[in-house]
Amino acid sequence: MVSDPAHQAPLAGTVIAPGLSPNPLTIVDGQFNLFVENPNQVETRNMRYRMTLVSTEGGRWYFDGFKVIRTGDVTQTWHDSSTLYITIRKNDPAGDVAGTGIMIIEPEDFARQMTTMQVLNAQSVEQRLKAAAEFGKFFAGTLFESYGGIFARPTAFDPKAPPRKRRPLRVGAPVVYPFLAKDGVPIRSEE
Repeated sequence: MVSDPAHQAPLAGTVIAPGLSPNPLTIVDGQFNLFVENPNQVETRNMRYRMTLVSTEGGRWYFDGFKVIRTGDVTQTWHDSSTLYITIRKNDPAGDVAGTGIMIIEPEDFARQMTTMQVLNAQSVEQRLKAAAEFGKFFAGTLFESYGGIFARPTAFDPKAPPRKRRPLRVGAPVVYPFLAKDGVPIRSEE
């Protein structure tokens, strides 16, 4: 996930949504993308959540959600990373909209959610811990880069960049406007 530019991971589990089913819904084909650069908005990344939800009664819904992480004020970190804008469609991504909304995760729920994340396919405890630490570094580092302000990026100037090509200045000939100072003395004389 860390090395993939799409930062994609599978989502698995259940969703509790009493408005859709009295029983937990099973996640099918769940995908999660973490901190993907948004090509349409400068200095913006998105977290994407997409999954099909299947009820025990046979109902199917498509869940599409996103979070917006914008470079900016550190006080927005929690708001941006805990606010999920969702659309639920009937059956599949092209289905009729069944509902839209905003989900906000509370700190205690976030803490519980962190305990459900797993490193899969690790060959040893050491590998598992190393992968978890690498993910934590990526997650915290991206938030710091987005919200750390002057501490995250000391300058946009790249001292190793090649010099820019000089372009000719396209303006008309200069015009002189003489005027008198407050005491009547000309600032520019026409001598």
